[in-house]
Amino acid sequence: MTISDLLMAFFQRGKLLEINNEVSPDFEIPWLSIELAKHFDHALLYSKVSGKTPRVLTNVFYKKIHLALNAGSEEQIINRASRVVSLIEPLSPIQKDKLHLLASLAWIADYYPDVKEFQSSTIRVLQGYDLDLTLIPALKHSSQEEYPVMTNPLIIATLDSIDETEITVQRVQVVDEKTMLLHVPRNSRIQHLIEEASRRGKPLKIAVVLGAPASIYPPAFLSWLSFTEKLLLAGVISETKLATTKLEDNIYVPFSFQTTVIGEIVPGDERPEGKMLYENGDILGGTPMPVIHAKKILMESNPIIYYSTIHPTQSDIAELFRLVEKIFLLNYKNLLPNVIDLTFLGNDAFRTVVAKVNTFKREN
Repeated sequence: MTISDLLMAFFQRGKLLEINNEVSPDFEIPWLSIELAKHFDHALLYSKVSGKTPRVLTNVFYKKIHLALNAGSEEQIINRASRVVSLIEPLSPIQKDKLHLLASLAWIADYYPDVKEFQSSTIRVLQGYDLDLTLIPALKHSSQEEYPVMTNPLIIATLDSIDETEITVQRVQVVDEKTMLLHVPRNSRIQHLIEEASRRGKPLKIAVVLGAPASIYPPAFLSWLSFTEKLLLAGVISETKLATTKLEDNIYVPFSFQTTVIGEIVPGDERPEGKMLYENGDILGGTPMPVIHAKKILMESNPIIYYSTIHPTQSDIAELFRLVEKIFLLNYKNLLPNVIDLTFLGNDAFRTVVAKVNTFKREN
């Protein structure tokens, strides 16, 4: 579902709470969202954000992930995912007979991502003197945070010289009008792509997408899938084919987006990451992280920016990780049948995965 589709679906089911009082993205929106999540499972739309033009939407997945993904229940989402996970990465090439494989490929074709022409007439382009990242609301959860944070945007990184693209979800800090810092975990696919760009002496093209279709967020957390496989899984779990569009910078982004920042990472250009709040309550920073130099902002008319808050349990990120661990489990069971459960630790900022294994043999 697009952001517009989500708002309509939540409104029709009485799950949308619009807040018309003016609120600040510094502290007020995060605090109010977490407090309201203690009593309501509604999506929250902040219509008046202090000093900013776009509206802010949060709590999209919290306690209603099945609604956001066009399903009757979370179990239905997992059942949909199970149909494609084993096909994307089967345990061995002889697992399935040819007839079964052909039938599966025919079925998958219904959800293979489309490429649609970019509709520039509906998009406002900000560049040059008009480009100002501070117009986009980013959140501060704590007075100790050094920069406003885009907490869970989609990051699409493209290296033209090897024709490789990665899509993931990572935090971005807004440093000034034209500069951002990208949080890059160690040994992640995007880190390897940045290193490859550095070896080749080529800039890495980056799109920071704010307000994409809901179905792309769970697959974006799955590190073992390729860019196309993530788009395919997004279509399967929501039973709605996900369309992409090719921007002039040769970057493919979801066709229905609210705001996208286009920029690049120049090899070797790093700065110490500002302090940020994590789900476990730690406020950390100082590690060198790559700088994104913004080139342009593509913005829908009257755009809505989507963010999760930072909280170990009462947030969209926590809800997404609960779904992601179940999809992880599908893949692990293909590889390691003795694994019967996986859990991400929210109090460890979702950095640790605990596996439950069904075996009495110590050597296993």
